[in-house]
Amino acid sequence: MASSLSKSTDLARKFIIFFIVFVIVVFVFDAFLQLLTPSTTPPSGIDVSSTGYLPADNLFGQLPKQAITAIPISPDTRAEYALTSILPSFPQVANVYKLLRPAETFGSVPRAINAANRLGFEGESFRNTSENVLFWGTNNNTRTLTYNKVIEDWIYNVDTLKDPIGNLPNKNLELDKNFYQLRAGSLMNQLGLGDNYFNQANSRVDFVNRNVEGQLSPVLRAIDARYVRIALYKTIESASLRENYKPEENDDNPSQTILSDIRKQSYIEAPAVFLIQGKGDKLNEDIIQFKHRQFDIGERAVYVTITAEQAWNRIQANQGYLYWLRPQDKNPFTSSESVRVTRFDALPEKTKIIYIEPDSWEANIPSTQFLQPYYMFEGIAKLEDGREAEFAFVIEALAAGNYLTE
Repeated sequence: MASSLSKSTDLARKFIIFFIVFVIVVFVFDAFLQLLTPSTTPPSGIDVSSTGYLPADNLFGQLPKQAITAIPISPDTRAEYALTSILPSFPQVANVYKLLRPAETFGSVPRAINAANRLGFEGESFRNTSENVLFWGTNNNTRTLTYNKVIEDWIYNVDTLKDPIGNLPNKNLELDKNFYQLRAGSLMNQLGLGDNYFNQANSRVDFVNRNVEGQLSPVLRAIDARYVRIALYKTIESASLRENYKPEENDDNPSQTILSDIRKQSYIEAPAVFLIQGKGDKLNEDIIQFKHRQFDIGERAVYVTITAEQAWNRIQANQGYLYWLRPQDKNPFTSSESVRVTRFDALPEKTKIIYIEPDSWEANIPSTQFLQPYYMFEGIAKLEDGREAEFAFVIEALAAGNYLTE
């Protein structure tokens, strides 16, 4: 009898152990699946449908992470991270956009001829340097325009040492950056190259000089500058409102469409960059340099994001990318120097969602086929040698499960 009871006890014990192991395995497997499955629920658990924003649809599935080249700092840097105040809140969803495969369109060449005319060339008098590339130049090529009609790539340059444009009188600059920030978008429209993404675009304006090698250098006083460099971003909706959304009557914080800048892989660059003299109102006299590559934006999807706090915590854990680091006495248009940073003080009021455009669309690199959102944190860094430096970090804005595993 005792033997039978002992066997029953052993059997019950084995069953309990088996059951516990089974529960643990199921729990672990479920957690693993959660990691692999793109999230459609905000981290806080708040139902996005209760806000005015489009809910997550994960239309493109899991996304490939874009290759962002971080600015190098001294490998033995052990920096502190701090916020000067509380981070702002952002919508718990963000848009992702498909970038369409580049292709020549019916209007590509006529548009190029029109732009060439406005820059002072005889638009019809171009030659093909290759099957897809159109070239305009003055007799001695002191002014040149190159246009690739497939990838929509524009490069315009004036040799100011040899071309009469470099010696025109009355080309003094306006001394207010706001003047050129307001002027920036109209330059694209005047060239016939503007689109909706440039209509409300922000820009970075620098008063600069240029040496005989073409190297730009900033000036401390605008009055000492010969040129203005305008880095013109594009603007796109990063969070879109639901159709027919109407805020509640007593809603003190209604949802609003969020617009974000489209930037480039390099912090100092932009989708369109101009170097101009004078007021920029005479295209064939005032534009000294111009470069632009057009990306056609297609379908939109909506994904759940992490919070700004989560993004900042990940940056402190070295999961982000140092996007910009420029000591106070360093020319921003030259290569970065390796420095030791002792502290990063982020300015929360400058925190934003941005998109980073690839340098080129590549059929065999899927990450170049999307426009994806990033958090960008900017502030002032303290260097070991006592200097201060501007800095910016970026990090992917979507919840981790929305990315393909590497």
